[in-house]
Amino acid sequence: MSLNYSLAFNTDELIDWLAAKGVDSEDCAKIRNAKFRGASFIRIEKEEHFKELGIPLGARLHLEDLIREAKEEAKVTVPTTQPPQSVQAPTKTLGPVNGNLSASNLCRELNSLIEWRKLAIGLNLGSSVMEKIRRNHPQDIDDQKLALFGYIEKNSRSLGITWATICEALEDFEGNLAFLLRQKYCGVERLLSSSSDPGYEVGMTIVEDPNQLGLRHLRPIHDATYDVRSKWRSFGLELDLDPPSLEAIDTRYRGDPSECFRAILEMWLQKDKDSPSFPTLLSALRSPPVGYAGLARTIEKMDDDKKKKIGFHL
Repeated sequence: MSLNYSLAFNTDELIDWLAAKGVDSEDCAKIRNAKFRGASFIRIEKEEHFKELGIPLGARLHLEDLIREAKEEAKVTVPTTQPPQSVQAPTKTLGPVNGNLSASNLCRELNSLIEWRKLAIGLNLGSSVMEKIRRNHPQDIDDQKLALFGYIEKNSRSLGITWATICEALEDFEGNLAFLLRQKYCGVERLLSSSSDPGYEVGMTIVEDPNQLGLRHLRPIHDATYDVRSKWRSFGLELDLDPPSLEAIDTRYRGDPSECFRAILEMWLQKDKDSPSFPTLLSALRSPPVGYAGLARTIEKMDDDKKKKIGFHL
């Protein structure tokens, strides 16, 4: 039995792929019970993450090898961030840009996106496309997003879809995400029609508060604070996320601590009001409901070289 790995695998298809790759039935059952799908399985980066499922070391190492193989088959790539360039004149429409519009890369870059229908509308994909996606994947929003990304990959050239047009479509409802993607793929700063936003001026590069955090810090913050995942709800409240949002995350990820923890960090790092900051992160770790003052001290005492190395720009 041979299967090419796909991010669109549901749980049963993922298990079939693992079985074909020599993972024994007992370990496959544990992965099935954890409700992994193609997109979530490929996000595991270290074999230790399978330890919580009770999978032995040898099998965990084999799974780590399979994830590397899956990434190769799915052609997951990490685009290089382009250095900011100054903008000569404000304009909303950007020219065509080259970028990786594969379904796997779209999944990685737009992982936090919930309102996929708004993106589809912004790209003028039409109601028939959205209806077909909903009909084929009536229950799971992640599967709906993967179907949309697959459609974009297949039709981007004929429809003239680029990262620039995606950013324009995101602008009205995911402004922070649009800004970050525009920096990465379009090679320019966010373009403004006025200089009213603090920290920005038309025609100039961004001057950032050195303590301010954003989505570019997701990976280092996630890795540095991963031990807090079991208290993700308390951590989210201390980061001033509202309870209904936390309930929605809990429902979406079925209470999985690792997934919920990552989701609250993504949500916090995208906040416009009371911008995420390094002091706020440390204060949340020290709060009694979270109780990780020691971890806060460890992060705070890192020397500047180590902070820069792991991605904290202070």
